[in-house]
Amino acid sequence: FTPETGKVVVEVRMAEMGDGGSDGDALFELKESAAQFRVLDSGIGVPDAEKIKIFEAFYQVDGGSTRAAGGAGMGLSIVKRLVEAHRGTIEVLDNEPNGSIFVVTLPYQTNNAAPE
Repeated sequence: FTPETGKVVVEVRMAEMGDGGSDGDALFELKESAAQFRVLDSGIGVPDAEKIKIFEAFYQVDGGSTRAAGGAGMGLSIVKRLVEAHRGTIEVLDNEPNGSIFVVTLPYQTNNAAPE
């Protein structure tokens, strides 16, 4: 959804992700290392009311019959399932004045030991 004259930037950094703690208590939250991927674009953006829907299969923000982008609306649904299968998270943020920022956070193991 980014035009040819638009811009897409990918950033990667180390981060932490938590387990939510005991009953949401941040003092007891267990943190683990994570890799965070941010994809920033200058496309059409995602209105607040649509942000929860864009990860549903076959849903598209620009669903009109004259929309410029093709596709079946499966991409973000597949990405969300893959990310969650790896115990990660995905979210979409505003990228004012237009566009979106997608943030994928995945657990990162610092050794070669198998997860318990």
